[in-house]
Amino acid sequence: MPITGNSSDLSLIDLVQANLLARNACRITVAGAAGSGVLYLADGAVVHAAYGALEGREAFFALVGAGEVFFQVETGLKAPRRTVHEKWENLALEAMRLQDEGRLPLALATPPAQVRTAAAPAAAPATRISLLPGQAAMPTAPLPARPAPRPRAAATSRRLPLAAVVAGLAVIAAVGGYFALAQRSAVEKHAGAASGSVAPPSGALEASELTQPDDTRPMLREGKPPLSPLPDLALRPTIVCRILIGIDGGVHDAQVYQSRLDLAPFEEAALKAVRTYRFTPATRGGQPVPVWINWPVSFQ
Repeated sequence: MPITGNSSDLSLIDLVQANLLARNACRITVAGAAGSGVLYLADGAVVHAAYGALEGREAFFALVGAGEVFFQVETGLKAPRRTVHEKWENLALEAMRLQDEGRLPLALATPPAQVRTAAAPAAAPATRISLLPGQAAMPTAPLPARPAPRPRAAATSRRLPLAAVVAGLAVIAAVGGYFALAQRSAVEKHAGAASGSVAPPSGALEASELTQPDDTRPMLREGKPPLSPLPDLALRPTIVCRILIGIDGGVHDAQVYQSRLDLAPFEEAALKAVRTYRFTPATRGGQPVPVWINWPVSFQ
């Protein structure tokens, strides 16, 4: 039975990751501002994406940046062809980087067919997804071609209390994350001084700066996803760690990118694991250089 929902309940990234962890072969149909899009998953990877006039990885990035979308998940369906060949970790990392830089591609809306008329009946809204165990499944409705516009005044008045709560939680999370990071840094500096370890190299580059023909980015040599600290939790987040890779390929520093208090157990496990990873050193002009890179850590 198809599962329908809205990205306000579950983000598209988390929806894809949940199905990849379960190794579901499925089709995710998406309705956004540029019309209908589609994602096919198989063997723990995204194998095909299409949205508007885009296909492949560009279509996936456009879907991530499409804002609020409706989706429908149907299992057991195979992709008609393969247009995405990257690993999920690299695909998710690139999507986050482009989103941070405001460079996610935009899909052009498909022009309406001439047979459509203004009097066509509006499609029923998609049923929101429910994660409660044992709850009877609600009848699914057809996925709309694109979400209907909401009245601005009514939506604003209904969302003001929720926006205030979210803003308050964001402030609390930011303050908590700041103090946690400061305390962790102080402990690591004290431990480094006591053990006589060498300080992280200065003047490190950003991995995104390595764009010349003779430049190479670091590649993972040793390291595997850590075990989940909460194995009973069905959905497991991907923690993006900001790591400093030295010219020896070792991880000299590791921090959580955009820390959240509610994900503290996963963040600690991700940092513990990523500090043991080994990489091939990055190079600029053929010479090894230390670099900072955002690295996504998934859980088994």
